[in-house]
Formats: sequence, C-alpha cells, structure tokens
Amino acid sequence: MDFKNANRPELNTSGTCTYTKNSLEGQTRYSKLIDKDLSVYALYECDNGRTIEVSKFNELDQDHLIMTLSLTNNSNRVFYSGEMVEP
Repeated sequence: MDFKNANRPELNTSGTCTYTKNSLEGQTRYSKLIDKDLSVYALYECDNGRTIEVSKFNELDQDHLIMTLSLTNNSNRVFYSGEMVEP
C-alpha cells in the first residue's frame, strides 16, 4: 500500500498491511477530530510503522465508515482520517 500526501511529501511511504485481531475491536472511542463516538471495526498494522483503523458511526440512521492512518506506536499521531464513500 502506498501512502501519499501531496501537501507533506515527507510523510510519503509504502508498506504491507496485515489485519490484526485487537482488543479495541467492538469498543467505542471518542474522536475529537470529528466530535463523534466511533465503533472500532478492524485494525491493520503495516510494516512501515503505520496502523490503519477502520471504524464507523451512525448518524440520522445512516452508517458512516471512517479510515484513520496513524503511527503504530503513537495513535495520537494521525496522518489521515476521513470517510469512505461510494464514487
């Protein structure tokens, strides 16, 4: 997987990501970034020191899927967080 950031090319990196069963799955965590409680769905750890979190929240009876890319050893260091939508 290639991670590219047009505004901050120093963050560009490539890595192989693998699903890891984690105790956070099924738990709820608060996202200050979007001011929502998120239900953690899955975590993928990458060999380049990054973690991808897949989470969701429901608003007005509609589910929203959020992908968050952060440092594996510091989940507060977020590189990207955004909703995945159909084209």
